[in-house]
Amino acid sequence: MAAKFRTVPFCHIPLLYDCNSSNCIYPEQIRKEEPSLKLKSFVWLTLICCCTALLSGCWNHKDINKRYLPVVMAVTEGKKEKYRIFLRIPDPMGKKLKVIEAEAQSIAKSFDIMRTKAEVDIDLMHLKLILFSENIAKKGISDIVEYAIRSRDIPPKILVATVMGELEPLMHDQRTSNVGATEYDFFSKQAGWTPSISIVPLWKVFRSINSDMEDVSIPIISKGTDTLFSFHGSAMMLKGRMVEKISSDEMLIYNLFEGRFGGYILEVMSETSVIVVKSSVSNHAEWSPVPKLTSHMKMDVVIREKSEGLSDEDIKKGLVKLISDQFNQLIKKTQTNKVDIFGLGLWFSSQMSEKQRSHWREDWFPKMEHQFTVDVNIRDRGNLK
Repeated sequence: MAAKFRTVPFCHIPLLYDCNSSNCIYPEQIRKEEPSLKLKSFVWLTLICCCTALLSGCWNHKDINKRYLPVVMAVTEGKKEKYRIFLRIPDPMGKKLKVIEAEAQSIAKSFDIMRTKAEVDIDLMHLKLILFSENIAKKGISDIVEYAIRSRDIPPKILVATVMGELEPLMHDQRTSNVGATEYDFFSKQAGWTPSISIVPLWKVFRSINSDMEDVSIPIISKGTDTLFSFHGSAMMLKGRMVEKISSDEMLIYNLFEGRFGGYILEVMSETSVIVVKSSVSNHAEWSPVPKLTSHMKMDVVIREKSEGLSDEDIKKGLVKLISDQFNQLIKKTQTNKVDIFGLGLWFSSQMSEKQRSHWREDWFPKMEHQFTVDVNIRDRGNLK
């Protein structure tokens, strides 16, 4: 009678069992293909240990109720030390805003002193706005900006502004909601921003400090009477140092040139105003023998108010003269102070040598010839029936 075989699991190795002879047969080919039990167990144990070592865990996690989340940081001169730092912290429980301050010779030491005094951790990654006193802005903010970028504790996208007058009363002002969004809404396009206000993030200030052909202008604010902030134009920053002020009307021209008009209303003449619905600028640069730039602005406007007796051509001529005069006045101011807030040097970058680029502000920008023209299109006359 032929022998019958069946497979019996034993130690994970298949056995061939002879029902008649009760003998277990280990085929030679199975013995060669299957690894030993000890080797297989060792491999799995090694893989498990490696995966366990890669797990980070939550050993350094801090609950949100164990952290302060400041939304505004302010820097001014200290009474005894070099810097005096303020942090404006909203209270989620609906109480008054908390303000923490410290003085030290460095920004890092000021934060260390604050963390020593605070009963919970201070998380700076939720900052929305950094303010500099006017004295600090005039002396230079390069060290502070470079620390903020290098430390990576402060987000580079936070907005920057300078404060006219005393900074401490503004930081202790309690006329705001407890969520801490009022300060940021002043510069938000979805809230209270207008084209008269410049919007400059921290990373752009850092870029201008290290650039040879581009500067920035940061807004100037103060403590408001019926609102949290009052706006006083912008500060032209040269290598992180405030050198001149720009009025709110001049700031509007800057934003129009940059394409940030936001539906701004212009008063062309008495009892006549228009709203800007579209704006674009085209530039042409040439070098012979001095830099020459031709800029042409196209604007689409809608008439909001119109005095009797004025034609569309009268409104166009008045608007062209208004924009051209303010733009030429602003360009002259930037060339006199050697601060290229428009970044016009970038249009000549390919036509300059490395030496010329490094001396753009001092040697070539004041000599630049600029021709500016405006083309106004009245999209809607706003006639009422």
